[in-house]
Amino acid sequence: MNRRIQARAGSASIPLVVLGGPASASRAALLQRVLTRNDGRHVAVVHDASSMVAIDPAFVERVDGGACVLRTGAVCYAVEGDASAALAELRSATVPVECVVLEAGDGSSFQRTSGYAYMPGYRPGGTVLATDAATIVSELEDPPIDESVLAKELARAELVVLDGAVAASSTTRRSIRRWLLDHARRARIVECESGCVPTAMLLGIGPSRTPAHTRLGEWTPRLSLEGDARRHGTTPPRHDDDYRAWLLTVRGSIDAREFRDWASALPESILRGDGELHLRGEDRRGFRFHLCGTRWTLTPEESAPEHEHGWIALVGLSPPTRPSPPGTPASSIVEHPDPSAR
Repeated sequence: MNRRIQARAGSASIPLVVLGGPASASRAALLQRVLTRNDGRHVAVVHDASSMVAIDPAFVERVDGGACVLRTGAVCYAVEGDASAALAELRSATVPVECVVLEAGDGSSFQRTSGYAYMPGYRPGGTVLATDAATIVSELEDPPIDESVLAKELARAELVVLDGAVAASSTTRRSIRRWLLDHARRARIVECESGCVPTAMLLGIGPSRTPAHTRLGEWTPRLSLEGDARRHGTTPPRHDDDYRAWLLTVRGSIDAREFRDWASALPESILRGDGELHLRGEDRRGFRFHLCGTRWTLTPEESAPEHEHGWIALVGLSPPTRPSPPGTPASSIVEHPDPSAR
């Protein structure tokens, strides 16, 4: 852990991640993964009572009213229709949750479900759509006359989890990706098999929750996250820790324009980002950085920063496993030299 950013900065608002997509095992598998393989986080899942989420009794610690508390530290609510009561209860819980994943059930659009993120005490945490190769192939082989529900939802998704395409033929896989890229223009695509997606890709990371393989560094406007992912492409995750992670210290106040230029130039392999920053000329309030897919925001907080330095945490896809040439640095964090210093 980087000692300069051990403390958790910022407001107590809870990020709310909306998970939707066609009613399928893929969506249920991701919800179950968040509940049972969540890196020990205090997370909550609020799902539609009719969905296919099935919790192994071995994971259940107790049932407390409408909440099912698991041994992993997660809490699960099954709701019918309006989720406001469950979210209000989670907001006032004695042990606060770090993140809430809200299922956009059948008949509920991303647009409607995302509105819950603006309830008091919450903030938007991203929109994730889960689908599978068979569903996309069906759209390709028998395209609807009007725009399908899936196509409309993809237009609002920020992260798309595609299950089952890895085992498809190369021709089918290329067709699926072309169709997705055409309909999900603001999203990043994560391919997987049997719902194997690291929780960090779905929820992000922060100073208090960093995996052992996190790369530490300091942010500057010239910091470039390149390395093998740009040279050789990326690979679908194969296990819970198969992703790249960075935790960067941001010293003092920074220039807003320089940060925006840097964030806009992040490579396509970066899926999630969070952070708390001090901007030059804004001494009375801090700013929260949030990235999901291709979309990022820099939102003013209501109060002044609590700590001298800010932080940025990023999660990205792993490059293919390749032997490194002799003398290759272990980290892919590269700082470009200042041209004016030459």
